[in-house]
Amino acid sequence: MTPNEIVYQTVSSIGIPGTYMAYQEGHVPPLPWFIYMRERGGEVYADDSNYAELPRYRVELYMAERDSELIESFGNVIKGRFGPCSTTESWLLSEHALMVAFEFTFTK
Repeated sequence: MTPNEIVYQTVSSIGIPGTYMAYQEGHVPPLPWFIYMRERGGEVYADDSNYAELPRYRVELYMAERDSELIESFGNVIKGRFGPCSTTESWLLSEHALMVAFEFTFTK
């Protein structure tokens, strides 16, 4: 399985729909839903060389209103599978939705 497939399988176990990067216009499910993407970075350097490449991911959870239990479930699933993650929240006026982003390093 690829890292993308593992991230999707892990996060979708929560039971809400999700996709990579973005939904196609006109095919967006009702809230809540998530998107995930691989980010730049994640390289580990040692002794003047690239020692390891650990992919970084961002999972964005979109909700009509704040659902603390859902946010906690997402965080627990991500932390349980990949370890520590950072979390940020933003209200998207144009989408009328709360976005909670989870960023983490992919580990096997």
